[in-house]
Amino acid sequence: MITESLKRQFGSAMTTNPTDYHRLDVLWLQDEQSKPIGFYKEQLSQREQQLLMLLLPVWKPYPVPETVSEKQWKEWLFQDSAQPVAAPTQEAVRFVHFSLSESIDTYTDFHEAWQNQLPGLHTMIWTDALNGVVIDRIDDETSEFSHFVQAIATDFYVDLTLLIGSTRSIEQARPTFTWEQACFRAALPHVNKQHIFKEHEAIPYYLIQFIPESENTYIQTQVLTEEILQDSDMMKSISSYLHHSMNLSSAAKSLHMHRNSLQYRIDKFIEKTGIDIKQFQHAAYMHFVLLLQDR
Repeated sequence: MITESLKRQFGSAMTTNPTDYHRLDVLWLQDEQSKPIGFYKEQLSQREQQLLMLLLPVWKPYPVPETVSEKQWKEWLFQDSAQPVAAPTQEAVRFVHFSLSESIDTYTDFHEAWQNQLPGLHTMIWTDALNGVVIDRIDDETSEFSHFVQAIATDFYVDLTLLIGSTRSIEQARPTFTWEQACFRAALPHVNKQHIFKEHEAIPYYLIQFIPESENTYIQTQVLTEEILQDSDMMKSISSYLHHSMNLSSAAKSLHMHRNSLQYRIDKFIEKTGIDIKQFQHAAYMHFVLLLQDR
C-alpha cells in the first residue's frame, strides 16, 4: 500500500496527530482510506512535497467542536472513560449519520444547507473529513431526506449518504450511536444502490460481515446458479421487486416496463428456484442472498 511505503520512506517526517490539523507548517494529504496524513514541511525538500501532492490528494481539515453543545456531545460519544461528562439535557435524541463521497471546500455552507433543510438542527459533529453525525429530535421521513440528498449533490458536487437513526432516550445515546455507526459503516459499500438508510435497513449489512466465506458461498450457490446469474434481466427485476417491498407496480415503474412483463420474470424465477418471493419469508431470504452476493 502507498501509505506503508511512505512510512518507510519518510518515517519521522509524518504525523497523524489531530492537534496538528491546522498547523501551516504541515502538508496534509489524504491516504487510500480518505484519512489525513501529514508531512512536516521543514523535513521535506520542495521536490518531495510536489511529488507527494501528485501521489495523494490534498486533505482539508474538518471543523472541530466549538460550541459548548458540540464539545459536550463529542466527549459524551467518544470518550474512553466509563465516567461521562455532563450530558446534554434533551429527554430524547436521534442521530442522523452522514458520509460524503469526497471532501468539500466549504464546511460552513454545508452546515447552512442542513439548517435550511432541517430548521430543527441541533448539533453537528464531524468524525473526519468525510463523515459526521447530526444530533437532534428530527422527525422528518426518509422521503423528505431524498430531496436533501439530491440538493447536496447539485450544490456541492458530492454524493451524500445518510443513516436515519431511531429516537432514543438520553441514557441510551452512547450505545445507540456506537451501534448505528457500525451498521452505517457496513452499509456504505452498498451506496450504489441506496443513499438513505433507516437503522433497520442497515442492520443486515452489519450481520452478514460475520458469516464465514465458506458458508457465504454455499448459501449463494444453492439459489444463484449459473443459469440464474447469467440472466441479468431476471436478476435486475428480482432485485428491484424486493427493493420496492414486493410492490409490483412500483418496481415495474422503476424498471420502465409493464407490470405484466415483470410478473412474468418473477414467475419464471419462482419456477426455476422454488423460492416464492411473493411470500414474505421467501422474499426476506432472497434479500439476504442478494446481500451476500453484493458482499
